[in-house]
This record gives sequence, C-alpha cells and structure tokens, in this order.
Amino acid sequence: MADSKIGVHYFAPRATKTGMNSAAVDRMNAELKVAMDPPAQVAAAACAMLEAGKASAVLGWPEKLFVRINALLPGVVDGSLRKQLPVIRRHAAAAVAERATQS
Repeated sequence: MADSKIGVHYFAPRATKTGMNSAAVDRMNAELKVAMDPPAQVAAAACAMLEAGKASAVLGWPEKLFVRINALLPGVVDGSLRKQLPVIRRHAAAAVAERATQS
C-alpha cells in the first residue's frame, strides 16, 4: 500500500465496556482481571493515534508489555493465554446458556 493513498493503521484496544457485552463477558473479564475501558476513552485514543499520524497504538498496561514480550518470546505469551482457556471456555458456555434462556 506504500505507493497508494491508502493508509493502514493498527489499533489494539483492550476490552471495552459496552452494552453489547453480556453478563458472562463482564464476569469473565473480572475473573481474569482484564481491565475494561469505556467506549469514549477507546474512541479518544483511536482519534489521538490518527491525529498524531501514528501507524499503531496499543491501549493499556500490561497490554503494552504483553505486545513487547510477544514480539521477543511468542511462546511465553501463548503459554499464558493457554492457561486462561478453561476460564474463557467456562464463561463462553455460560454466555451461550444465557442467550438460550432469553430466546
């Protein structure tokens, strides 16, 4: 894309607290101690990235550290995420069950 007028940006917000999140998603993020940013904060960060002419932005700490570790030692990050899979799967099943009871 370098020889075109199209720009490519990489924006990586962490979890965002929105009305689209189910209760199961909120419980999962709480159990995993994942910070959730309000939509206005995420939007402001995206706008700031674009206005500053930056090609990329990662929101949150320890997310920024996580990105750096992943670049150097991707196996460490894979292992860390793999340990969280049982929690993620349990909450995903709960979300499916919640939707089924609402139908």
